[in-house]
Amino acid sequence: MPMALNGIVTEHRGNEPHEWKHSAMTPSITFTWHHTIPWNCLRAVWNGLVEGRHWDAVAEYLGLIGAPSVPVVIQGLKAGALTVDRDALLTQLTWQGWNIVEGPGGDYREDGDDPGEAFDNWSGEGMSKNQQATLLAVKSLYINGMRPIQLLNNVDAANAKKVEKAMRSARPTLRGKAPMKWNEDMWVAVTAGRVSEKVPGIWYTKPVWRHR
Repeated sequence: MPMALNGIVTEHRGNEPHEWKHSAMTPSITFTWHHTIPWNCLRAVWNGLVEGRHWDAVAEYLGLIGAPSVPVVIQGLKAGALTVDRDALLTQLTWQGWNIVEGPGGDYREDGDDPGEAFDNWSGEGMSKNQQATLLAVKSLYINGMRPIQLLNNVDAANAKKVEKAMRSARPTLRGKAPMKWNEDMWVAVTAGRVSEKVPGIWYTKPVWRHR
């Protein structure tokens, strides 16, 4: 199982939330969920806090992602024997709406535009004011709390307090946010799509986008 009984997570992501549905357009394109803070960073912070037994920071992390029964989770982590649904907890750790932007994937996103396991630095253009506030809170959480832990690979007491403070500050803005759904204003069309004249509903030339 990707999450061990003691809470440590391997490289595997959790399953996407079953209630999330991708946007639809005609002709169709491939949509994916893009992480802003990369999964490897989220995992490194979680594992570091758990391994370091920084329980106040772990509790703050669980509060930020909206995990149920935080005291029960903490008790299980301390004992090295989680009793909660580990798959569900891993899904929450992996897929937080505030950290996700829906956009084109595969052949529909420009080569090199996807940062992979690096921070996806959105400009904020094309976003609503509410979405821009979410983006600023995510950037602050990453810069002030999560990125230092990932770079230093060190979750000592001082770094744990920093990320705990950053998560506490971000929680009122971020907790419970839904993913940012497909909004073409947030993207630049590198190649304009052309619909087939002979076979309506399919692309003659596929559109390609990169994010703003």
